[in-house]
Amino acid sequence: MNIIDSKLLEKIREAIYTQSLVRSITSKDNDAGMDLPIEDFILVMQMLTPQSYGSRLEKRLIKQLGFNRIKSDKNMGDCEDSFGDQWEIKSSIINISNDCLNMVQIRPWQDIKGYIVVVFDTRIDPIDIQVYRLDKNQMDKECDLCSANSAHGTKNANKNNKNVELRFSIKIDKSDIAFQRWQQYRSNFNFSSLERTKK
Repeated sequence: MNIIDSKLLEKIREAIYTQSLVRSITSKDNDAGMDLPIEDFILVMQMLTPQSYGSRLEKRLIKQLGFNRIKSDKNMGDCEDSFGDQWEIKSSIINISNDCLNMVQIRPWQDIKGYIVVVFDTRIDPIDIQVYRLDKNQMDKECDLCSANSAHGTKNANKNNKNVELRFSIKIDKSDIAFQRWQQYRSNFNFSSLERTKK
């Protein structure tokens, strides 16, 4: 039986202190931790809120992919590759309290090449980094198969909106049908080996 005893309380105090320290450091430096190996960087990001680490993680992934960032006001995805194709970057950190890849703010109206989706499964040591690559048509199909719904507002509130951002989730579990289907999109891109090559 799981109980909250003195030993667990001590670990909680240490965790709160560590989290406060990390948040203090990152609040003063947007690039804090960017030079760490990707696995260590993800550990640091888990000390932040999703709202706080989202843009940092996107920046790190774009850099490691070797892509160029696109200004958000262009409404053409997050980044551009060396061929001039535009991509949207999506990522999720999986842990014992979150076992789902959460695909949010999918914009079907955007004229982009596709989506690069990165899953960091921290339930496994070392961290399991899964990279998926979907073209726009494949993502449109997945939105239907995964019953994507509005990321903001209700169906009635959005009925007159032409551009509605969508969202859906996939459980990161080998027994999950959607997760099994997504293996067809799996890429062999390896962030860790790329870092070792650069050193």
